[in-house]
Amino acid sequence: MGFGDKRHDTVTARLFALAGSEHSAGVLRLLRSRLRIEHLSNLQLEVAQLVRSSPANALSLAAVAWQVARLLKGAHARAIARRAQAEAHFFSGKLHRALRFYDQSIAAYREAGEKEEMARTMVGRMSLLALLGRGDEALGDARLIRPILTRADDRTYLAKYHMNRGNLHVARDDYRHALKEYNLARELFLMEGVSDAAVVGLDQNRAAVLTYMDQFEEALVTYGEAKSAAHDLGYLALEAQITHNIGHLHVLSSRHHEALRYLGEARDTFEKIPDPVQVAKCDLNRSDVYLRLHLAEEAATIADSAAQVFLENRLRYDGGLSLVIAGRALSELGRNAEALTRFRRARRLFEGEDLPIRAGLASLRTAEHEGRRGRIQAARLSFQHASKLLRGSTVTSIEMLRLQIHASIELRAGRPERALSELRNAMKLERQIGDPWLRFQGRLLMGRAYADTGAGRRGVAAFESAAKIAERMRMELGSDELRVSFSGTQAGLYDELLQLVLQSGRSPRVRRVFEIAERGRSRSLLDQLLATGSNSYSNSRLSRQETRLSWFRNRFQEESLRQEGADRSRLARIKKGIRSCERKIIEERRVVAERSGAGLKTIDPDSFDVMRAALPRAETLVEYVIVGTKIYALLVTRDTKRLVTLDASSETIENLLRQFAAQIDHFALPDRFLERRIDYLTESALRITRALYDHLWRPIDNEIKTRSVLVVPHRFLHALPFHALDDGRLPVGERYRIRYAPSATIDRLCRNRRIRGNRGKPFLLGLEGGGLASVKRETEAVAGIVGNDVISMTSTTVRDFIDTCSESPLIHLATHGRFRADNPSFSSLALGAEDLHLYQLSDARLNSELVTLSACRTGSSFVRKGDELIGLARGFMLAGATSLVVSLWRVRDEVTADWMSQFYGSLRDGRTKPEAAGIAAKEIRKKHPHPYFWAPFQVMGSPKPLRFLKRRKTGNP
Repeated sequence: MGFGDKRHDTVTARLFALAGSEHSAGVLRLLRSRLRIEHLSNLQLEVAQLVRSSPANALSLAAVAWQVARLLKGAHARAIARRAQAEAHFFSGKLHRALRFYDQSIAAYREAGEKEEMARTMVGRMSLLALLGRGDEALGDARLIRPILTRADDRTYLAKYHMNRGNLHVARDDYRHALKEYNLARELFLMEGVSDAAVVGLDQNRAAVLTYMDQFEEALVTYGEAKSAAHDLGYLALEAQITHNIGHLHVLSSRHHEALRYLGEARDTFEKIPDPVQVAKCDLNRSDVYLRLHLAEEAATIADSAAQVFLENRLRYDGGLSLVIAGRALSELGRNAEALTRFRRARRLFEGEDLPIRAGLASLRTAEHEGRRGRIQAARLSFQHASKLLRGSTVTSIEMLRLQIHASIELRAGRPERALSELRNAMKLERQIGDPWLRFQGRLLMGRAYADTGAGRRGVAAFESAAKIAERMRMELGSDELRVSFSGTQAGLYDELLQLVLQSGRSPRVRRVFEIAERGRSRSLLDQLLATGSNSYSNSRLSRQETRLSWFRNRFQEESLRQEGADRSRLARIKKGIRSCERKIIEERRVVAERSGAGLKTIDPDSFDVMRAALPRAETLVEYVIVGTKIYALLVTRDTKRLVTLDASSETIENLLRQFAAQIDHFALPDRFLERRIDYLTESALRITRALYDHLWRPIDNEIKTRSVLVVPHRFLHALPFHALDDGRLPVGERYRIRYAPSATIDRLCRNRRIRGNRGKPFLLGLEGGGLASVKRETEAVAGIVGNDVISMTSTTVRDFIDTCSESPLIHLATHGRFRADNPSFSSLALGAEDLHLYQLSDARLNSELVTLSACRTGSSFVRKGDELIGLARGFMLAGATSLVVSLWRVRDEVTADWMSQFYGSLRDGRTKPEAAGIAAKEIRKKHPHPYFWAPFQVMGSPKPLRFLKRRKTGNP
């Protein structure tokens, strides 16, 4: 039966029906003579049932109860009605109004001489006081409550009393005493045969304590039983609270994807109820996960927002927790003053609530922050203060964290032996905790400490142990977005491991260096390449934001082209709207990824032997490795291997790359300026490319015995056209057939992709106008080379592009491209009707031998930690392209048309793609010697000749 359908007397049934009615006052006047105190008691009992499943209905019915009490008059009636209102407001998240109603109910029961009911009401008030951080007041109530309930032999409310005492112990981080109180409460409930919401809530609290005591598996089982019971009883809000707590458990056990999934599920429910306080509690835990995933900006924003909700509701405990997480995130971002402000404010809140352990944790995080800044004396003072406050803690994970932070401070202070001593003490506690994140941090710090003491072998072993723990945590993350974020954790680890191996004083084995380097490169891209199933992120909210974004972009273009001149203030508003839409799209995609089940498998990078056997017979792998300020080159063929230490520092190469980028930027200037300075610019560019050759290629040139070379750059070297490096006679690209890859393993996967029959037609898109005067000539030339049976368009939508190209063996896009360094997911290609953004390529499933992006900066990528490349090349690789031709900078369309004609002509003659690219560059260089003109394009993926062109040439279907 639903709300209002209980089998009570007619008066009670009519009272139930009045909830939310605009005519309740008139009906009550008609019923006045028939109203009795038992009718009011029935209303209060119904409210107590509804609060768990429908807080809004409970509030409406509690309002009816108060109207009835005013008609009945008397202290007893007031007490019952105010208690109903208190419970309804409590479970609706309106805590301070609930407290006022509890106080009024207790006073009315006292006035009526109803001591037992007063004590029962005070039990509910105890729970509320615990949430509000007023523990001392709640304990004062407890001394009055227990004797009354004991004399009344009310075991049910005695059980609730012990449950609330347990809650008070939890607020003080005294989990052992809390568990004792909970177990006593459970015994009393069992003796009375109680199995309602109170028992479910008790099991929820017991599971929370088991979680804090690092007994994760037992806690998970208990939560599961409680959630199932809450669902069977129809208690929606209680079920959502348990779901939230399961998410929190997964946070503490470093199961980050599962944590976000459960927290998202709970958050959705609380938003519908609505209950902003519970929404904020979900956000508090989400911010903790984001911090672990290196999403510090997002973590800081969400934690600050949650803190504001808590403090507005005077929930100082939860507010303090949020401020600590916000401080940690701001510390990661280098916003030092803001971080310290958050830590100090949190500590004051905890001290004001007499929560020494929480205050100690806030001081501990302050010490960690000061140590990171190199303020060792300040860090030690905060650490000493934290240690005094944490003496009363019995939680193993807190002690382990304290030892690790002390070790990190000692490492910063140049005392690695002292750090090792603390870390060994921390390791003794590992078996008692279930959080792999703490074990990972401990191993990472131990590796650094051993490295600083010169114990290289032990340092390598510690780093390898940390890598295994990090890999297990990464495996649990079920989406590309989350793994890309987490890659920052592993990136620093593999860099430090490589540094220790390379600087150990021994001659490192090429095999060892290669395998470590591959483990730290583009791991999320590697996993995603072999993912199965759809990557679609479509939903209604995302579609709405994409529609709004398109509208704003059109408005921006219209405003920019106004003949009388653009209105700057209007443009600023439109830009703000664009940024808002982009932010919401990214957030929505992240939310969808969080809520999805784990869909990715973790793929191990190739071993050295697998990579070597997979190399083409006449090709050399040149894989660069940047470690600290040093740069190394790995040279591997099927028969040879060598590690070369280059003489230039990473700072030197970065400086030369900046000079080269400045050279390219000159070509945005008017032609009349360039015509006068082209000889000077060419001479300057060649001077730079010769210097880069001397540092990066000359030391390995004599070692390369093959014509074909696969270059795997690292970090900032991804922006360098190695084929443009010049020895003073010829560019490298004219002496070798150069192609590129993010990693050797990813190259093997792209080369070995199977083409599904190639039954489709080549797809050509040429977007004319907007400065692309030679696009028509380019697309007509390409069509003439690959055959007239092509799909040729001048405009299309994103959806039509993805559908049309699904079986095309060749995709050639001559259009505008835009790389967004500020927001790489919105790097785009203009399709005429719409822009194709990087993130939208997750919907595409291509079957192409070659994708040519004849547009500006289509090969540019934002290089995140872990050498994760975020750009259009990544998107088309994931969509299924076997090979790519992309550009590193803004290109001239008339020169591009000539380059493409030469390139496709060579492909028609059966040349490999790198060979065809080299021939095209050579022909352009004869007319335009500056690298800007002839060196923008690079080949990625399979080098093989185009198979479908051979079939067309012989006339085969």
